[in-house]
Amino acid sequence: MSRSWRTLLPALALLAALPLAALPVPPAEDFAAQRARLAAWRNHPAEYARRKADAVAFLALPAARQERMRRLDHDLSGLHSSARKHLFDVMERYAAWLERLPEGQRRQVIEAPDKHTRLKKIKEIREGQWERRQPLAVRQQLKQLRALRPALGAVAAAGLASPRSDFGPAVGALAAPFLAPASDPLAIAQLREEERQRRSEWRIALRHWDAPGKDHPLPARLADVPEVEAYVKQYLLPLLAPDEKERLQRAEGRWPLFPRTLVELADRHPPALPGPRGPTSFKELPQDVQARLLRSAHPKGLKGDSIVPKMLRVLQGRWPQYAESVVDFMAKRGRPLALSERYEFWPSRPTHLSADVKKFLKDRLQIRLTEREKELLHKSEDRWPEYPLRIQELADRYYLTVPWQTLPGKRQLWDAYRLSSPTRADGLPELPRAELRDFAVLELKPQEWAALDLSADDPSSYRRLLVEYFKRKPEEERRLREQDARHPLRPQAAPFLHVPGGPKGRP
Repeated sequence: MSRSWRTLLPALALLAALPLAALPVPPAEDFAAQRARLAAWRNHPAEYARRKADAVAFLALPAARQERMRRLDHDLSGLHSSARKHLFDVMERYAAWLERLPEGQRRQVIEAPDKHTRLKKIKEIREGQWERRQPLAVRQQLKQLRALRPALGAVAAAGLASPRSDFGPAVGALAAPFLAPASDPLAIAQLREEERQRRSEWRIALRHWDAPGKDHPLPARLADVPEVEAYVKQYLLPLLAPDEKERLQRAEGRWPLFPRTLVELADRHPPALPGPRGPTSFKELPQDVQARLLRSAHPKGLKGDSIVPKMLRVLQGRWPQYAESVVDFMAKRGRPLALSERYEFWPSRPTHLSADVKKFLKDRLQIRLTEREKELLHKSEDRWPEYPLRIQELADRYYLTVPWQTLPGKRQLWDAYRLSSPTRADGLPELPRAELRDFAVLELKPQEWAALDLSADDPSSYRRLLVEYFKRKPEEERRLREQDARHPLRPQAAPFLHVPGGPKGRP
């Protein structure tokens, strides 16, 4: 339980509705370390006074409430480091937000009778705060929506009351979403999503600030990148859900929205891994895969899918069984289906992988694997999807990102449209921001801050802090690795981290 006390701090803030940051009585085995931290905080009087007040507030809570917090902290401490980091950052932001609220609103949140009422009140307050920060045009748009509600209600009621009318039911259905009290949150949610979109687009645009006028194309539609167009139509689109296809279509003609959307969807559906959908018949396979399959089945060059072996036709309509049978059929004839020199499609051996993934295996993953893990990886060869899934599982275990081939061309060309987390360092566990800030304040000297180029305005400072943290605390890195090893598959350890629409069964 000693480790859990150190990570209890944001949990205290969430449950007690106060930004509690310390406990007055640490476990006995951690007593020396806690005393050292306490002595270090004395050099920061304002922060020391705040933490002391938080500790007093915690002790003033009923014993049952204190015990609930300890149990919650114990549970959080056993999560995968990625899940724990996510939750602690959320709780820290919540505590800071709650502390800044006017007293009346804060009491409404704290004294809510149940969690559902509390969540509803939090959303209501946050939406109001967001609306007050918006330009006059946005505020007027929301005001007009509210003003139109009575008129829309009357039209809808008249239409619904006259089912024989050609347009009444249609008008009623169109107006219905704007009539309920929930219409304001829906409109605000859409506007907030557009705001987040603009921020992301500006981040990407700044990376291409000097691109116009040079040999750096800024694609706004598939026709602008002919070498990608065929891949998207034959390999990517069949893997996308209807809403994803619509999203890509809506982005056409808009830069940088189109390439950013294309990269995001392609990264979500790498052809090496099994997704929730895929080809289940000969005609659904990409054309070059069809040609290879026919040449393997009938070297004399016969044409037509009717000559595809019966064993493949039997499995038509079944995913991923159809893909597995195709890979197995090709492998038995010594003609691998994967075309790593072009597209990393259903690989089942190292030679089927793209150049980037081969280099990743050799230089980054293999050197970290135990003998047992190397044996597991070797045994999964010649089997798809077991082989790429095993690579993904082992990479997740060592906090590495597999550079799966998701679009034609060099991966670096598309990296400019990828927005990575500024607090994650490849190959290292993740830590909450508060823990990294404490490390910087308590254990780094001013000259070390300068050497690491730390700045409150630079989110990537957290990545450099993370690297420095584990460089100085290798025992903590070992502890986290051993703990995370008990959660080898992230969706099982932290299902809320699963990306909607991502590959089914992907670690």
